[in-house]
Amino acid sequence: MSSKPSLMRIVAAFAAAVLTIAAVTTASLRSLSARRDGSRWVVHTHDVQLAIARVLALAMEAETRQRGYLLTGREEDAETFRAAQSALSQEVDVLALLTQDNPRQQQRLLSLRTLLQRRAEALTRAVDLRGQGDRAALDPLESREAIQRMESVRSVVQQMGDEETALLAQAVATPDARGPLVPRGDAGRRRSAPDPCGNGGPCRRR
Repeated sequence: MSSKPSLMRIVAAFAAAVLTIAAVTTASLRSLSARRDGSRWVVHTHDVQLAIARVLALAMEAETRQRGYLLTGREEDAETFRAAQSALSQEVDVLALLTQDNPRQQQRLLSLRTLLQRRAEALTRAVDLRGQGDRAALDPLESREAIQRMESVRSVVQQMGDEETALLAQAVATPDARGPLVPRGDAGRRRSAPDPCGNGGPCRRR
């Protein structure tokens, strides 16, 4: 009879050890999963930041090539202008895909598309006038308006960049706070970060 309590104690101790190992294993797996998800968020946010930077760079490239054509009249400059415009449109589409589950970024993207469309129409109109030999293509008023349009583009791009900076800080600080990255098309599913601009309004330059 005395061996029975001893056997029960051994079984109980063994069961406790198994439960402890299971708990530690579960905690470790959760920690690894959180780190993995956090790393994916960081990579995804960097992809968005890169797309934002490329949009601004291509917008500036298109404007530079357009000005070059207005001054020289060389068809080579006109072609590089059109190529930059085409690449810009494609990069905006990439940015839209990457930010498709972030409502604030999508709203800003709508504004950005509108600004870029108006800017493209103005730049193309000047190129067409220059191709016809019309000196109105070099109108100083149009140049001032072009500068204002570009500043508006920069402002929206700055807001989008600020949002991504906030998202990156959140991903690094709390890798498990935003949940797993769920693939959707070629982009990741993401929640909005706390609004760095306050109530969804426009950001001020830092």
